[in-house]
Amino acid sequence: MKALTMGIFHDLAEARTGDNDFVTKNYTVSDEMRAANDQFSGFSFGKDLFAEFEEYEKRESKISKCVKDADCLAQMFMEWSLAWQGNKLAEKWFKGDLRHRVPHLKTKSAKKMITLIKNSDPQEWWWHDLVVKKGPNLKHLNG
Repeated sequence: MKALTMGIFHDLAEARTGDNDFVTKNYTVSDEMRAANDQFSGFSFGKDLFAEFEEYEKRESKISKCVKDADCLAQMFMEWSLAWQGNKLAEKWFKGDLRHRVPHLKTKSAKKMITLIKNSDPQEWWWHDLVVKKGPNLKHLNG
C-alpha cells in the first residue's frame, strides 16, 4: 500500500510547480516540497501523504527506491513504445536512458525488466495469440 501511495502521489507537486523539461530545469528553481506541503495540508491524513512524498524524495528506503525504479521503467516503456511507432526523438531518449539511467536503477528486477522490454516486440503478444493461434480474422476486410 505504501509503494502504491508513493507511486500515485510522488509527482503531484508538479501540478503546481510544472513538470519542467531538462533545459528548463537549468534555469528555474522549483520548490516541490512546499507545493506538496501546501497540497497535503488541510485534511486529516495530509501529514501521512506528505511523509510518503518526503520518503520518496529522499530515496533511502527500499520502497522508495523500488518506486523510483518503477517510475523510470514507465518513462522508458513509453519511449520504447513511441520509438517502435517511428518517433525518432523517443528512440534517441530511450537509447540515452539505456546508457545513462539504467546503470543507476537500484533493483535487479528493474534492470531485468528493461532488458526484457528492450529485446521484445510490442506486437508479439497479440500477433501470436490472435493471428497465429486463432488464425487471421479477415471478415473485417470484406465487410
